[in-house]
Amino acid sequence: MNPPIQTPSRPETLEELMLQALAMEREAVERYSELADMMQAHNNRDVAELFHKMAGYEQHHVDHILKDMGWPADKATPRYAGVWTAPDGPEVVPIEEMHY
Repeated sequence: MNPPIQTPSRPETLEELMLQALAMEREAVERYSELADMMQAHNNRDVAELFHKMAGYEQHHVDHILKDMGWPADKATPRYAGVWTAPDGPEVVPIEEMHY
């Protein structure tokens, strides 16, 4: 028998919601940067440039969240119990499953 599906808890305050958004945007910056580095290593410069550009867009989102919330650049983003059930965000594909 399969275990019951756990429904993620929802942020209850604006601060919790924005902390979650900040964590997701920071992770996007990291992932796009990793992809850009991988593409550069494989001499796929056009795709590397695209991923660097995407990382820049995500960093722009990070900067806006920090500014709008009045948070410092090193604001900690705890993972809330039940929101992410895996070590990474819900949209992350394991790097070993990627093919290029």
